Amino acid sequence: MRRPLAAPTAGSDTGTLGFAHWLVFAGLLVAPNLALRRLEPALETQWILAAWLVLSVVTYVVYALDKRKARARTTRTSEATLHVLSLIGGWPGAYLAQYRHRHKTAKAVFQFVFWLTVAAYQFAAIDCLLEWEISRSVVSRLTA
Repeated sequence: MRRPLAAPTAGSDTGTLGFAHWLVFAGLLVAPNLALRRLEPALETQWILAAWLVLSVVTYVVYALDKRKARARTTRTSEATLHVLSLIGGWPGAYLAQYRHRHKTAKAVFQFVFWLTVAAYQFAAIDCLLEWEISRSVVSRLTA
């Protein structure tokens, strides 16, 4: 005999960030942080890191509020806004919020765009660490 589905409770959408999530999160921060350290003589990286942290916190809060709005069935934050927040630097907060609040993790198109954003940051960081060799190669091939 099947049991009837229980009505969701306020905390039922709360996920846990397990060791694997934290490991992925830490791994995704390695290349960007190394790239910032490499650029340090030319930039005041403490301001970049502070902006990155603020954007991540803001993005986390926006995701959490959107999840609350989804449960309450009220007007939601657009997916475009969530993606823009990730794109301008809030992707670490977005990653944590997605798994902590189980928000947008099952929507394949959303995840594709989100991970494309994360991949772009990883690519830029790795290219920076390689002294922009990849970008120079692409530009020289396009202009040849």
